[in-house]
Amino acid sequence: MPKQHLRAMIGALVLATSALQPAGAVEILPPGSIVSGKSIADWTAAWWTWVFQSPADAVPFSDPDGSLANQNNGGPVFFVAGTGGGPAERTFNVPAGRPLLIPMVNYFNTYDSEDVINAAIAAFPGSVTELFAEIDGVPVASPFDYLEVTADFFSGGIAQEGSWIASLGVPVGEDVFPTKSSGYWLMVVGFAPGPHTLRFGGTTTCCGDPFSTAVFAQINVVPEPATLSLIALGLIGVVAMRRRR
Repeated sequence: MPKQHLRAMIGALVLATSALQPAGAVEILPPGSIVSGKSIADWTAAWWTWVFQSPADAVPFSDPDGSLANQNNGGPVFFVAGTGGGPAERTFNVPAGRPLLIPMVNYFNTYDSEDVINAAIAAFPGSVTELFAEIDGVPVASPFDYLEVTADFFSGGIAQEGSWIASLGVPVGEDVFPTKSSGYWLMVVGFAPGPHTLRFGGTTTCCGDPFSTAVFAQINVVPEPATLSLIALGLIGVVAMRRRR
């Protein structure tokens, strides 16, 4: 089967409910930062691989209610999905202590000649006409500063039977290579347990007509089970000490 030209763009506009901490308590890492041994750009490649290999009927950006948000999302960075266009309403939990990788507007190009991919990736930033983001009600300054472009071609993994990338025409068993991505991303750390407010999104004309997306999400940052066990052990110790007194 001849190689096909596959392109996709996913943006995000997310709004979640009230926060327990001020926005100043979280930190947006500068572009190019290293998180768990990888650059943010490398994490965006991992984000796309996560999307590529998702089931075609359960791809994260088509999540209708938040039930897919934690699907295959157990790594050191929590991937937040946008949409493939149009509105969505979601509710989901986020494990405490994990940075969140949030796509304001993003784009990938794969399975074509390297020259075509490079040209499309280079042109993408100029197609973005609007970006905005808020964390706990506080606007993020200069969202256009958060451009991340993968420096090298990466593999999106081997196309699996029933995967989203296979549904776009990549033959099952073939490597999703060469791939590059470009987009505006926020890598956010320092969320305290509890509900938080996120709002972000944008508009691009990269694929012809202006493209925007909108997601409403109620997210709750929760301790992971191991942390809960440690808390419980600590409480037992306190009770034991009080009894001895």
